[in-house]
Amino acid sequence: MARVEFFAYNNEVWYSENGAAARKLSDTSDIIADLFKVIEEQYPDAMKALRETYSEAADNIRYHQYLIVRRFLKCNFSNIDDKFDIDEERLVFEYVPCPLRGECRLEGLVCKPRFSSSLSSAELRVLELLYKGVPKVLIAEKLYLSQYTVENHIKHAYKKLDVHSEAEFFKYAEAHNLFPKTR
Repeated sequence: MARVEFFAYNNEVWYSENGAAARKLSDTSDIIADLFKVIEEQYPDAMKALRETYSEAADNIRYHQYLIVRRFLKCNFSNIDDKFDIDEERLVFEYVPCPLRGECRLEGLVCKPRFSSSLSSAELRVLELLYKGVPKVLIAEKLYLSQYTVENHIKHAYKKLDVHSEAEFFKYAEAHNLFPKTR
């Protein structure tokens, strides 16, 4: 997928790939299928909520996928700014002010959704403490693990996430909303 910036204008979603002229998102846009797959694979709770929300359009597959992708984009990427919302194959979430903040039933599911991965629950516990700034020695103590086990969980998780350093992990965790109520 290219580097893409999304924004909302007149209640429609627009996008620009690699700085090219902006185009209005429609059910025939090539980008829909790729984004639908990303949402389905990486944000299954958001996908489930959106499928239910737009269930009446389920018979028209192309339009159904468009509605799901459009809502996901509106809730997470509708500000125009100088940062790409898809950069290096990663979604870069932004804060989107919403008049329904605090009362929308999809808040926390679709807006700033929780990333789902193949990480084990043990790896996630270790990574969350690391993300909170807890030193590895204290992570081991807190979770009743050896330091070797903590290092192993981190090493295996980094491999699954395709990150190679703590700095890359922090960037990845922020971009994918891995620990939404942390920090």
